[in-house]
Amino acid sequence: LTEIYGVPLKKTQLIHHGVPDINYKHGVRSKRILNLENKKVLLTFGLLSRNKGIETVIKALPRVIEKHPDLIYIVMGKTHPAVQKISGEEYRNYLIRLVEQLGIEKYVHFYDKFVSEKDLIQHLSATDIYITPYLNKRQSTSGTLSYAIGAGNAVISTPYWHAEEMLAEERGYLFDFNNDQQLSSILLNLLGNPKQLVKVSLRAYAYGRRTIWPVIGGVHLKLFKPSIKNGNLYGRGTTD
Repeated sequence: LTEIYGVPLKKTQLIHHGVPDINYKHGVRSKRILNLENKKVLLTFGLLSRNKGIETVIKALPRVIEKHPDLIYIVMGKTHPAVQKISGEEYRNYLIRLVEQLGIEKYVHFYDKFVSEKDLIQHLSATDIYITPYLNKRQSTSGTLSYAIGAGNAVISTPYWHAEEMLAEERGYLFDFNNDQQLSSILLNLLGNPKQLVKVSLRAYAYGRRTIWPVIGGVHLKLFKPSIKNGNLYGRGTTD
């Protein structure tokens, strides 16, 4: 806004993507409810499309499974409606074939449905590591990343704009776009170091507290109140 469109900095306000107020990690209970007991759970959720880069995670898994055969990777979400209209389930089918080619069918689960917020929070609470392997550097926001941090997940992500900001100061890990070897190395390091996994998770959760809906609502109110008071919320000298 400031560099390209010349908007004065004092007229801008950064407000985080809001998330529900999620209690920190009921991992054991959530895993039991979801039949994921004794599993190391990796999760990616959201509408499927080519720019999600899920294949990078799948290619990284065989090296990780060798040392952690109790691992499961859940890919949760329907195919994006716009993508489905043009190319149907081509991307999902490609991912399924890739899983079969690598012989890791029992380690990857495609949850092909829209989920309720309750179901989503249950899965986030059961997750050990959340992954956003997106392919577009110029992504200014990711709701799924925000939810994962709000739930206190340890997060590994490609370095798109929002992830670079949210995972700074050791709140998570970044790996290069399409770099499955780098991803597998980070996964092996984290899964082999439970104390570090918890440490990163706690840092993420602490930062995520500033993004819960009550806090975000307060930020909006603080921003709008002067304009409402002055009667020019829409710049017309009236609140009509």
